Amino acid sequence: IPLSEFVMMSPEVVLVVTPEPTSITDSYSLLKVLREEQLNPLYKTIHVVANRVENEAEGAEIFHKIDTVSSKFLNTKLSFLGAVLQDKNASMAVIEQKPLVQAYPGTTATKGICQLVNRLSDDTVEESKKKEGIARVFIDFFRSKKRIR
Repeated sequence: IPLSEFVMMSPEVVLVVTPEPTSITDSYSLLKVLREEQLNPLYKTIHVVANRVENEAEGAEIFHKIDTVSSKFLNTKLSFLGAVLQDKNASMAVIEQKPLVQAYPGTTATKGICQLVNRLSDDTVEESKKKEGIARVFIDFFRSKKRIR
């Protein structure tokens, strides 16, 4: 299955972007492909996560750049889900071949990830039952554990 078809199957999309210029241009390119394949922004929510940023302000700035060009040239509005701060423990978890949230539960990046998951699942129980796609996966996983703080 081509990536664009896989993404089109989900009613919600989480687009993860890093501060590197290539990440920003690749993200815009993906949005453009989705738009060309008739992604209807009225029926699909596209959340943006700024990953490996130094602070929340840098994350918001990255989102603003992508949202501005997406709105202007693609007629697609994005939603800023939040930022995950740069954390050396993320690289360590990769080396150890363990999920970051399991290997380093108290770190800055893990807390950021948990905040994003909580934002995805902050609606009412009835509304969350209607969620599909990646949001449903995260909601089910974290609710089966417990609410993460």
